[in-house]
Amino acid sequence: MEQFKKQLLYEPKVESFVEDFANSYIGYVVIKPISGSPIGATLLPSPLQREHESLEDIIQEPSIQIDSIREYGANLMGIPLKVNSLVTQSQDRATSACASIALWSAFHQVGQIFQTPTPAPSNITVAAGNFFNKEGRSFPNSGLSNNQVGRAIASVGLEREMRTIFPGWNSSTFKGFVYGYLRLGLPVLLGVKIDLEELHLIVITGYRFNENWREKLDGKGFRLKADQIQAFYCHDDQLGPFSEYAIHELDELLKKPSSQRQKETLKKTHKAGLYFTSPWPSTEDDKELLMASLDSVIVPVHPLIRIPYERIWKTITILDFILDKGGNNNHWDIFLNESNQLKKELRWYKFQNQEFLSKAFSIPMPKYIWRAQLRYKGRINFELVFDSHGAPESCLLLFAYFPNEAFRQEFGGLLASKYAKIDIGKHLGLTLLKRLRKWQKYTVTKTES
Repeated sequence: MEQFKKQLLYEPKVESFVEDFANSYIGYVVIKPISGSPIGATLLPSPLQREHESLEDIIQEPSIQIDSIREYGANLMGIPLKVNSLVTQSQDRATSACASIALWSAFHQVGQIFQTPTPAPSNITVAAGNFFNKEGRSFPNSGLSNNQVGRAIASVGLEREMRTIFPGWNSSTFKGFVYGYLRLGLPVLLGVKIDLEELHLIVITGYRFNENWREKLDGKGFRLKADQIQAFYCHDDQLGPFSEYAIHELDELLKKPSSQRQKETLKKTHKAGLYFTSPWPSTEDDKELLMASLDSVIVPVHPLIRIPYERIWKTITILDFILDKGGNNNHWDIFLNESNQLKKELRWYKFQNQEFLSKAFSIPMPKYIWRAQLRYKGRINFELVFDSHGAPESCLLLFAYFPNEAFRQEFGGLLASKYAKIDIGKHLGLTLLKRLRKWQKYTVTKTES
């Protein structure tokens, strides 16, 4: 300690020390003089960062992804310090409960993406108002309802993609929904019932895939890359940043030894057929972790992002059925992205037909787009690019491209068949069929630039 103090105070000009000190910085924790809630603003490093520098980085992704983080700066005695993370703190019921803290963390991230305000937790509680509670007042605060969470999101100029009822959803749909928005870096607010009773709001920042997830992706039937997600990393104001919530199917839990009462409770309380193993220890047994059931999922989005994940998912499920590619071991990767990121990736391709690049870059594209990639063993066979700003009933397909030449020719044969107009035209619209035929003619060969 004395050596460190000496170097910091008396040898600040030694470049090697300054560089080593900056590189070893991992964040900070603020201690508040408040009994029962001493942990203030906390920045700790994420398990992993997403950095794509080449096509190979996109293909060989690691099993852990933390997408909803940003760069924060600090300074110690004139030495600039940086850490990639997302801020959190413990709740203080005098001014904010878990929902206000979750929103505060989320606003730090979306503020960086959409250039929106990042109000303090107490201001978030005030913005949420007390209009939806049957009684009480804003302070002290005992928590926010889903409608109040939505009101707080609107107060910073954003819209909410909120789901509290999940008709037709299953584990795959839920994982795909969360994954699709996380890929843009958007934090996803997850409402859960701890021990199937106590409502709690946390922030999903990333996810972990199953072991050997690449080998498990390809197989028969409609498959999403998101299907292989095994756990989410969440900011939980009671447990700390990047806490792991493992995902379980309802059928999986019902097969485990438990009382009939527990099984009946699981059947009655589940949504979308899934549960989580929370990091919360049981009060009866420290070695036992409490279950958490799904209550709601909320994503703060820019008002111009009008098209929800489900609209793109539905289009892809229909197209996959028509193509009958599920039996050929392909899987889909559906996610929200910036159009500039797509343009950057397109510049990594070598186009045998240079006219394609010219036409693709001449299309007026919104800032945010939905991308749906048909992949096999990590390689893109086919990608569709959709407008996220468009009118819901319009044809949202902007363009498509085919890095796999064999698949392009096979797809061309399908489009030329008499069934194309019947199947694709009837279920997805003649305008979409026309655009697919237009873009299918362009040959693409993928290479490193």
